[in-house]
Amino acid sequence: MNPFTPIRSGRWTAGLVALAVTAAAALVGLAPAGPAAAAVACTPTSESPTVTLTDTTATLGGKLRFTGTGWCNSVDGGSRIAVKVDDGAYSHVDDSVHANLTVWAIVDAAADDGTFSASITLPDGTTKTSTPAFPTGEHTLRLLTGSLKEDDPARTVQSAAFTVSKPSTPTVAGCEPTTPDATVSLGSTKVAMGGKLKITGTGWCHPTNGGSRIAIKLDDGAYSHVDDSVHPNLTVWAIVDADPEDGAFAATVKLPDGTTKTSTPAFPKGSHTLRLLTGSLKDGDAVRTVQSDPFTVGAYRPNGTPDPINAKKLRKANKHGVTATKKGKKLTVKAPQTKVGSWVYVSLYAKDGSPRYPWPSWQRLGKGHKVTLSLKGKGLTGKARLVVQSGDAGRVGKLLGWTKVKLGKAKTTPGCVGSCGKPPAPAAPGSTTPTDGSGATTATPTAPEPPLASYDALDPGDHGSVKGRLADGVLTVKVGDAAAGSLVYLYVYTPTDTLPVGWATVDDKHTVALDLGSLGASYAGVTVQDSAGALLGWAPVALPATASTADDTATVATTASSAAVAPAAASTAQRVWVGTTDGLLLATGALLLVAAALLTGRRGGSLARHAVPAQ
Repeated sequence: MNPFTPIRSGRWTAGLVALAVTAAAALVGLAPAGPAAAAVACTPTSESPTVTLTDTTATLGGKLRFTGTGWCNSVDGGSRIAVKVDDGAYSHVDDSVHANLTVWAIVDAAADDGTFSASITLPDGTTKTSTPAFPTGEHTLRLLTGSLKEDDPARTVQSAAFTVSKPSTPTVAGCEPTTPDATVSLGSTKVAMGGKLKITGTGWCHPTNGGSRIAIKLDDGAYSHVDDSVHPNLTVWAIVDADPEDGAFAATVKLPDGTTKTSTPAFPKGSHTLRLLTGSLKDGDAVRTVQSDPFTVGAYRPNGTPDPINAKKLRKANKHGVTATKKGKKLTVKAPQTKVGSWVYVSLYAKDGSPRYPWPSWQRLGKGHKVTLSLKGKGLTGKARLVVQSGDAGRVGKLLGWTKVKLGKAKTTPGCVGSCGKPPAPAAPGSTTPTDGSGATTATPTAPEPPLASYDALDPGDHGSVKGRLADGVLTVKVGDAAAGSLVYLYVYTPTDTLPVGWATVDDKHTVALDLGSLGASYAGVTVQDSAGALLGWAPVALPATASTADDTATVATTASSAAVAPAAASTAQRVWVGTTDGLLLATGALLLVAAALLTGRRGGSLARHAVPAQ
């Protein structure tokens, strides 16, 4: 479908386009239009080319109108203008209009005076209409000439900003939601191991086609089926179809039985949540993610890892008397204002604010409000901030206090950083402690400042020596200019945040890896800097919605009148799936370095949150 709507009939023609650099005359490889039979004189109505937005607001998938003046060709009539969205940050998904996918549209200015009036259809916010998915918020258009038509001067003009929002909740196709937002409620907060959990929901209307099709995950996809009887994405535990009239549902989810016969890994007792997602199981569905309240299986015990604390909020007023005493290979942590017997989680925060997880399990606070942790084999050195978080029901992740801790001196070899050119040895499956080839603990440089001011400063036409490959939520970043064994620092840029990841050691294939599962349906840019802080390049990331990547033939699970979805059997590959978490992990920079390029930020012990098998 041609997304252009001519406003002044006969004055211009339009179409779509795609994959290019964003500089002024950067439409390399675009075929110039042939000259007309006779040159037409063009008298511009303005000294310089202009673009004016008729609309300053629009919705995802909606129309945006704009006009322009002064777009005359040097020899023949009006110019042919390429239009990009956010300097080419978003591409078409096919070349049905042009081979350069980042050119969102082409406009021909009027031959007599170089004016035009046009409208474009914006992407709908999913990867079905753009790469990456187009978000809400402020955007701009970039208009360029110089390569689409012979004798056109090289020009580039940016429009004023326009704001894109989500369209209002539709009530078409007979679906009228009873609540403005999608909701989920639990029938019970306590369930037996292997038992059935009843859930209900409201507001799950498809924009144009009845009720939504909803994917359900356990603990953000931490537990997988052992076969694909429900869906090829094994972390999708159940699928529910909402009522086509009002978007409500009532369903029953059969939980794993606590063994590896019904889930990978085995489902433990304790606190859990459900994650409900839409956007990929049914064409044209809205992209949503909703987390349930916690429910308890068996005796209460917190599971997983709490959301990281924003290190900038660690102040004297919230230390709450926490102390840490080191004696030999043991570290005794005291939280005097926390009740004895409470569940707690202890972590370390490096100078750059990124978390470390040397003790990846929940602890019970013992006599004297204390818990004793082992330092043996952890390789922890330097100074850090030790953080204590709550694991009690209804308070999981709440800050209980913190203190500064000195963990020992780093062992270094003069003139040598990391493993002296020898890449680090991968951690064993399930391990959280990286090792280096020599067994020595090494100090890392100070974290560099972010190389760019914001996500908008990433140049789509210049990625330096960096390339990225995404598979199953893990981004493998190849850094051509970095030697094996060298240290690199990574930042993740999103449209709203610049997030520090930490130092990593480049492996013998010149790669490092990031677990981006927690991003869900999103997009970002990952920058790579050398040990001196120089930018080596960046890799773009476009993550699809995690609910599904397949079609609508998936097994449909429980509705009010259907049987419960039973877990199925058999798989040997163990994989950690983090799943969509609404950016909660990302918000504090807790992205995870994994596989052969394990974290090596050893000032304070850089420890991966999960061990993920190498690809």
